[in-house]
Amino acid sequence: MKKLNKFIAAAVISGLTLTGAAMVAQAKNSSTNDALAVTTSSVTLEQAIGIAQQAVAGTPAKAEFSTDDGTAVWEVEMIDKNQQAFDLEIDATSGKVLKQAADKYDHEDDNNEKGNKENDKEDKD
Repeated sequence: MKKLNKFIAAAVISGLTLTGAAMVAQAKNSSTNDALAVTTSSVTLEQAIGIAQQAVAGTPAKAEFSTDDGTAVWEVEMIDKNQQAFDLEIDATSGKVLKQAADKYDHEDDNNEKGNKENDKEDKD
């Protein structure tokens, strides 16, 4: 079981690493601010995931680069050993954990799905 968990963790990290590489490659061909900012970030995707794992022992589930509110951050979602999700914001310059919060349910995704279903019903009428 431990080997399976290690394999899953390695697969997730590998996938996130490839996603980060794709983001950097896209950034070189893109004129959007977030894409350009990731290339100048002091903290890499791999480092952000490592920082998140130090804050919350577990498996990284999702990582995203953002420049919301003018601050460059890595947003990392971690799943701990109790299957609890945690959202972390890591400063992309200093590596400092800016926010860490338990995330019981992703309401934004649910609202988007409900909104799309309601729109579909309206289109059919």
